[in-house]
Amino acid sequence: MVRVLAVADGVVEKLWTEQVRAYDVALVLGAGDLPFDYLEYLSTELGVPCVFVPGNHDQDLGGYTKVRGMWTRGGMPVSWPGPAGAVNADGRVVDVAGLRIAGLGG
Repeated sequence: MVRVLAVADGVVEKLWTEQVRAYDVALVLGAGDLPFDYLEYLSTELGVPCVFVPGNHDQDLGGYTKVRGMWTRGGMPVSWPGPAGAVNADGRVVDVAGLRIAGLGG
C-alpha cells in the first residue's frame, strides 16, 4: 500500500518544519491553493516525488512547455513558476510512485 501525504487549501505550519520528516510517505499530493515553495519543501524534506494540481487561487500555469530542458511560454524562454521538480497533473493522467493519478485543477 502506498502512503500519500495529501495537502490542500492551507499551510499546516507543523509540516513546514523538520517535524515533517516523521511521516513515512511515498508521495506528496498537492490538491491546490498552496504556496508552491511549500510543496517543494515537503517533497524535498521527505525525499519523495510531488504531484499537484493548481487551485483556483494559484498562478495560471497554462501555456508552459518544456523544450530541450528549457521552459517556454508563447515561444519565449521563461522560468517555471510551479513547484520545482513537481509533476503538474492538471488535465492529464500521470503515473508516479506506483499510483495512477488523474488531475483536475482550479
